Amino acid sequence: MKDYKNNFLYRLVIVAYVLAFLFLGFIVALAGFEQRPQQFVDGDKSYIECWNGNKHSLNSVNIYIFDSEDEISGAQNEKARLACPNFVMVDPLRPVTSRWETTPGDYTLHVVNSIKGSWGSAVIWWLVGMFIVYLVLNLIREGFLYLFFGKKLFWDSLTKLPS
Repeated sequence: MKDYKNNFLYRLVIVAYVLAFLFLGFIVALAGFEQRPQQFVDGDKSYIECWNGNKHSLNSVNIYIFDSEDEISGAQNEKARLACPNFVMVDPLRPVTSRWETTPGDYTLHVVNSIKGSWGSAVIWWLVGMFIVYLVLNLIREGFLYLFFGKKLFWDSLTKLPS
């Protein structure tokens, strides 16, 4: 049996394998962590209630808030006020069609929080992701060792950590 461990290229393949495993394992850990339960402002369930009782979901009037403690301000406030117009009589002597003018109205903001993700899906991402990373990187490692050194691929070598 050849002594592979003294060959520079063999050691380079193993180091590349370990570095790729650490990097991809970190990516899988982040992807799984993103699946954890998170609270967010639900734009479909949250709404503004106009002075006249009309209700508009935040998504229907393109208003986005990211925290339930946030207040609508600036351009978002203007969108909400335009969705709740007031009708004001400008001049009673004008013809009926031009007698009224719309002005931005008042509203009340109702925020509803929802939760997305679960710890179960996070754990599944971690387990399945790490299994796939481990399997693919071991197949690539064994392929390189076969190409460079003629080392035969054995299925039991997939269950061993590189040495």
